[in-house]
Amino acid sequence: MPRTQRVVDHIVEHLAKIDIDYIFGVDGANIEDLYDAAHFRSDITAVLAKHEFSAATMADGYSRSGAGLGVVAATSGGGALNLIPGLGESLASRVPVLALVGQPATTMDGRGSFQDTSGRNGSLDAEALFSAVSVFCRRVLTPADIVSALPDAIAAARTGGPAVLLLPKDIQQSKVGVNGYDNVTGMLLTRRGRSSVIHIRSCALCAGQTDLSQSSPASRWLAMTPGPNSRSCGPCCARRWHVCPTPKM
Repeated sequence: MPRTQRVVDHIVEHLAKIDIDYIFGVDGANIEDLYDAAHFRSDITAVLAKHEFSAATMADGYSRSGAGLGVVAATSGGGALNLIPGLGESLASRVPVLALVGQPATTMDGRGSFQDTSGRNGSLDAEALFSAVSVFCRRVLTPADIVSALPDAIAAARTGGPAVLLLPKDIQQSKVGVNGYDNVTGMLLTRRGRSSVIHIRSCALCAGQTDLSQSSPASRWLAMTPGPNSRSCGPCCARRWHVCPTPKM
């Protein structure tokens, strides 16, 4: 029987697999499930800030330092709007940041719910608003969408700038199927760990190649052959394990 997990658990697991250690943000009703998911993992830490702007600048500074991709999380309404100045600065400076923004349940879109930003029936359109301060913005409308939306957002952020995922609360709590493959490496998982078959992946952003057979669960630092377009990919290809959005097996 296929294994399932909540969308928020899928998000946190994926972030941990690509070597993201911290999520900066402010908790709230429509993002609390993400914080709960992070709480039960030892390989990722949710850092609580006192204001969403502060959390956005934390994620920005973390990314600028070269430590890794900065991730910020915020709830809906005013909490989400407080991210705008920070993301605007990241966009102007071409700093990679992933923003995970909670939203009211989709069942209440356009029905006058508290902090409705679906853009329906005269409500504020969060997707249009965040699109103005990001290189990528997508509202996740079905649980299955997260499987492609999350890697797409991360890949877009790594080209230089913020990427935003708008996450309605009912979608966060819904279950998504987990297939038999590692979504990060594309390798078939076994009871003993990763397959020993040699895999070469080509980076969709810079066309460089990495031999994943040289990796191990304990070490994610790999030698990567830079591709002809590696400049657009930023420092990650040269310095860290680069998680490519479209693996070529």
